[in-house]
Amino acid sequence: NLILSAQRGLIYDKNHVLLTENISSTDLVFSPKTLPTRENETFLLEHLTEIMPFISPSDFREALERARKTQQDVLVAKAIDHETVLRLEQASSEIPGATLVSSLVRKYPYGESLAHVLGYTSPVSATEIESDSALIATDITGKQGVEKKYDTALRGQHGFTYTEVTASGKEKTDLGRKPPTPGQDLTLTLDISLQQFIYGLFSERDAKAKAKHEDPVQGSAVVLSPKTGEVLAMVSYPSFDPNTFSQPGKRSGAADTFENPLKPLFNRAVDGTYPSGSTIKPFLAAGALQEGIITERTTIYSTGAINVGPYRFADWKAGGHGITDVKKALAESVNTFFYI
Repeated sequence: NLILSAQRGLIYDKNHVLLTENISSTDLVFSPKTLPTRENETFLLEHLTEIMPFISPSDFREALERARKTQQDVLVAKAIDHETVLRLEQASSEIPGATLVSSLVRKYPYGESLAHVLGYTSPVSATEIESDSALIATDITGKQGVEKKYDTALRGQHGFTYTEVTASGKEKTDLGRKPPTPGQDLTLTLDISLQQFIYGLFSERDAKAKAKHEDPVQGSAVVLSPKTGEVLAMVSYPSFDPNTFSQPGKRSGAADTFENPLKPLFNRAVDGTYPSGSTIKPFLAAGALQEGIITERTTIYSTGAINVGPYRFADWKAGGHGITDVKKALAESVNTFFYI
């Protein structure tokens, strides 16, 4: 059987702007059915090490043993550069069991601004293959964000061609095919223009802080539609480039991401816990109005603080805001109105 890979589904914003791309690539796998015996594998390993010196002999041996043990194709290298692919093709008769396979890698054109929302993909792990029989060695899977949450739907289902072969491996009869089922496309509620604008505000403020030798900027911003509750933008700062995880050629940048003391992988918008601050005031106002505790005409006299026993709870404005109704309390963020 020859596997026909399924195209991974694409992700769009609410205006159908493309947020992800699939890039064709070539992988090298070890196919257990055509591998030489252990006694004769030295020839194979020597040629592969010469052609691909960036992979250690021990990694080649480990992949060989895993292919023999599992009797499944095992990924040796993903997204191989064009020159190396040509050399492998020329040496195909000298590297039995080492097979070139077409696949894809994910590209994230909006990089850091969307990293925490989309997450990223990377080559499937041995553990994932063991737990999911639908996965193959050249697959990619979602590791964070939307890519992980909707991974099964985005992946689709691989197809097959069925061919009868002779004992020597020569193709004899075409027995038909099952076409692949492409992964489902996803449309998010996000507006990428708004997302980029907000990320740009963080980035600009951070650049100014660095120029003044101030502490680096850290924070998050979430914009919701008041009518539907849809998430229109969700930014966590600092961020990271998801392409460093999805594209092997950029993998060297991943180490910097992990070692960054500001923890750019941490999604402050979703996983951070912070005091609510003044964002709670509209909810207190709505609750008080709904329960009849106040009306839109209820006023208090804001003097700058309230005292409860030995405790003093101050307003942000010294001297207070004077006579305040609920509209003024929301417009000027009057602490004492909501304390009362």
